[in-house]
Amino acid sequence: SEMCIRDSSRRAFSSATNKNIKYFFFFGAPGVGKGTFATRFCKDTGFKTISTGDELRRIVKEENSSTYPKELVKTIRDTMSAGKLVSDEVLLEIIGRKVLDPEITKGVIFDGFPRTIQQLDLYRQKLPIDLVVNITLREDILIEKLAGRRVCDGCGENYNICSIKTEGYDMDPLNPKKEGVCDKCSGKLVIRQDDTKETVKARLAEYNKKTAPVLGLSLIHISEPTRQAEISYAVFCLKKKKLQTSYSIAAYSEI
Repeated sequence: SEMCIRDSSRRAFSSATNKNIKYFFFFGAPGVGKGTFATRFCKDTGFKTISTGDELRRIVKEENSSTYPKELVKTIRDTMSAGKLVSDEVLLEIIGRKVLDPEITKGVIFDGFPRTIQQLDLYRQKLPIDLVVNITLREDILIEKLAGRRVCDGCGENYNICSIKTEGYDMDPLNPKKEGVCDKCSGKLVIRQDDTKETVKARLAEYNKKTAPVLGLSLIHISEPTRQAEISYAVFCLKKKKLQTSYSIAAYSEI
């Protein structure tokens, strides 16, 4: 591995193999690379990722309806079809059922949760916080990266046309073989509505206002103070076939 990890954070990540370390929080602004890092981490450790957003979408599409009570499924579908957000209590019920899944034996990473202080409070009534990871990326670089994102309107495959090579950042584009066409299904590549620079800036402001404060509280309630880490480089680079830059993972010195 080309990751550069300080001793205190190395201990935090190494403890992931401990049978008592099971519940991980991954924080980071929209588009910073939480999903990418979580995917690679799960591949190496056998952990599973729980994304409440993905789970809700599966319920709406009837891909996992049998997993949940009919009343809960109906509530979720009715709420989302009305264009509203499901309640925090419903999200916690989904999480409570997912962590009982037989496949989740080694550990779980929560992707996109908790987003608010209330969600964190409800979570703490049910489960512990064993490791907190914050993924950071300079805001101007993040905006440029997200503005270059392209998504297949057929299968949802992600690409990125932006090439960032500045001040130590070295991010190659993730281009399709044929411009504007998905490699997997030949679908059309489009710009998501929430990936315009104006929308990205608004999403970052919303994150800094509502979700970033949850990070500090999560660190206060963590089961052991040594289980805190910050990835201070773009995880997006992990998509490269050959990693050319090192990743600095530094433990928080203070909250």
